[in-house]
Amino acid sequence: MEGIPTPAYEIVFRINDEIINLSIPLQETEDISKLTNNDGYTSNYIIELINNGLISIREPLQRIWRVEGESNILIYTAPQTAQVNKDTDNEDCQEVGSISEGSIYSLQHNEDNDSWQEEAVPFSDGNVKHRCDWTDAETKVLLEYYEQFMSNVGPMKKFKNKRNMWNKITDILNKKFNLQRTSIQVENRYKTVLKRKKSAVENNRRTGSSRMDIPFEEELNKISSLDDSIEPEVLGTAQNIQVLKPIQKENITPSVSQSIKPVRKHKSIHETLIEIHKQKEDAKERRHKEKLELIRELFKRD
Repeated sequence: MEGIPTPAYEIVFRINDEIINLSIPLQETEDISKLTNNDGYTSNYIIELINNGLISIREPLQRIWRVEGESNILIYTAPQTAQVNKDTDNEDCQEVGSISEGSIYSLQHNEDNDSWQEEAVPFSDGNVKHRCDWTDAETKVLLEYYEQFMSNVGPMKKFKNKRNMWNKITDILNKKFNLQRTSIQVENRYKTVLKRKKSAVENNRRTGSSRMDIPFEEELNKISSLDDSIEPEVLGTAQNIQVLKPIQKENITPSVSQSIKPVRKHKSIHETLIEIHKQKEDAKERRHKEKLELIRELFKRD
């Protein structure tokens, strides 16, 4: 009597020109989460399977794509294939895989023979810009769409996970500004903006320090009102802490003699720490519930 097969979660990849299906037991929820959300972990996972003979490919490894329906997302390019731009150390450029210098590859599905074909678009045509530096306009569009999409991430929502959201934002940016960025580069840019905000906030907390402007402060304030993982700006000394919140604009018509000044809410250190702790606990609880919903959804599909 044959044993009952273990329920599994299927993940499809394209390695070079070969389609590979990975079957992960449903109880391995951590691996499923990483393999569907973390491109770096996924690339290393597949490379280990290849090196240990668990995945057999005809040609040396060149590229790995994640296959999702009609979409094919490039997540890894082998070092001998990728050309690294040595003229920049911009952290926004750091990613697992890179597109070859001299050409951009577009993956197309041929329905006649059920095969995948690469179409190369040379950089010299001038029709696509592939670079690591970001303009203010590009960054603002990134932040605006992040604010718009972030509440639509999760089970039963528009985006199943953040990786899908980043893919959508990347597609919008590439079309709007005629670029060829990867979702990893776009996500890294967002992280860079947050790091610079954090550095500016920490500098402004120190007594006697010259105040630093916070880059893209208006856009980040809108995001922070929705995302409790972004800390508000805190100013002042140990005896008197001021938590600055975005001021809501209202239709106010002051008289000539009136002057409107921002109102700062004063809080003690203890009150501020309690509030931050509560925000973190609420966020942790929300993420836990979303994870449980995702697991339930996976079981329902089987």
